[in-house]
Amino acid sequence: MARQRSVAPFLTVLQSRIRQPQFFWFLGHFMVLYHGLKIHLRLFGVKNTQYHYRCCLAYLTVTYGIVLYQFVKSGQLDFQFATIRRRLLELDTLQYFVLLTSLYILSYGGFIDLNILNSLHIYSFFHCLNYFKENLLPFISLIPVQTRTTLNQSITFFIESSNRLCLRIAHDFEMSCVFMLSVRAIFYALSAPLYPTKCRLIGALIYIWFFKLRYIQNEQLRKDVDDKIAMVEKAPFMIQNPQLQHLWFSVKNTYLYVLKAMPV
Repeated sequence: MARQRSVAPFLTVLQSRIRQPQFFWFLGHFMVLYHGLKIHLRLFGVKNTQYHYRCCLAYLTVTYGIVLYQFVKSGQLDFQFATIRRRLLELDTLQYFVLLTSLYILSYGGFIDLNILNSLHIYSFFHCLNYFKENLLPFISLIPVQTRTTLNQSITFFIESSNRLCLRIAHDFEMSCVFMLSVRAIFYALSAPLYPTKCRLIGALIYIWFFKLRYIQNEQLRKDVDDKIAMVEKAPFMIQNPQLQHLWFSVKNTYLYVLKAMPV
């Protein structure tokens, strides 16, 4: 009986949380991590990898859809044709929702790029960790109060100390992804008459478009891009190798050309 009484408060809190959209937002991010782990473990073969990739996109679409729903419900967002472009430039949640919905649809046409998920897994991890710390951990009565306090402090310290580093890593993943997709987009465009690459080309262009929106809106991303380019160009192996420099500038100019040409 004592054990049941100790569990009851947490179950009561959990039942109340289930009635809130934020809980499903948390659950969506948790499922993204679950399917992402299966992808990275590579235990289930190509077909199942595609399945888990689509699951990640589907759950992420739902999580961002929940946030958008909350914005619409509270009157902070309205979908009018005249303002949709401005909303896309301002609201990163809408940018991610459009991207993820598009990628989910295009995955059935052959566009699957696991690298796109890397930064999203980092964001989901921090979302889950923060929600757990704020909304679930304080009410797990099976864990002693002192232990809960210590865990809370440890999680808070981890988030505060590693948030900037992990954000930079996520930006690095996004930069490398858009860099490769810029090169591949040109290949897809040139090979379109010979190979059925339409969905792959559209997928690459959508991600480049998304990255450009993020680049315009996010000052920290712009700084990280500039820092990364400067770091590569000042690296000793680059300075000491003129041929490598020439190759780098050719690829970089291709990337910048595609990014600049992408309308927003």
